[in-house]
Amino acid sequence: DYNITFSITNAQKSGRVSIINRELQTDFLVGKISVYNNDYDNMEQLKIAGMDVLVFQSTDTYVAVITYIYNDKEYSIKIDNCSFDEAKEIAFTIERV
Repeated sequence: DYNITFSITNAQKSGRVSIINRELQTDFLVGKISVYNNDYDNMEQLKIAGMDVLVFQSTDTYVAVITYIYNDKEYSIKIDNCSFDEAKEIAFTIERV
């Protein structure tokens, strides 16, 4: 895991990035889901840089998670004190390298 800091419109957010090796393609499911043992009320699947990116956000804990798969690695970005709109703004900065 890596500690990170995001700078977005009028705010600075902190969180963690986890990278997991994947040998098989993972299917994304739509609906209320538990990630990091938390329930998330808001979820949207976005198409960013040709990838399916999932954005989750909990209204109870105000934690957001952005997850996607690239080159057989699953990337999960957990962001504390983050609204759903802020999480989507961060997600749109993801680029393939």
